[in-house]
Amino acid sequence: MLSSSDAPVHPQSLTIVQQQLNLLETGQLTWRGEVWPGQSMEWSITDQPPSGRESPDPQQWQSRLRLTLPKLGEVVATLELNQGGLKLAIRAQDEATLSLMRNDQQPLSEAMTTAGLKVLGIDFGGKT
Repeated sequence: MLSSSDAPVHPQSLTIVQQQLNLLETGQLTWRGEVWPGQSMEWSITDQPPSGRESPDPQQWQSRLRLTLPKLGEVVATLELNQGGLKLAIRAQDEATLSLMRNDQQPLSEAMTTAGLKVLGIDFGGKT
């Protein structure tokens, strides 16, 4: 057993190092916690390797965010990002929330384009 002076990292950082190694091994990060007092959020990021070893499909990342907002209710956003661009799917528990987001999607699309992302599509397909 190594003494704390023999360890390759500081003992207080062992938990963080273990999480980083797990992320490298699984290609997935999941976080659950409170983002504002009384408001929880679930966030996951997944590395989706191309299908097949010799596939021409580009590397793809998927990020999924689920939160419950005081005025909008439960909202789930799924982003798929690859070298071709970004696809965004938004689901909400309340139809009024989906309608509000559909009507105001232009500023979101413009902001993503301004940030250098090619928006391939935004889908407000249904309820959570």
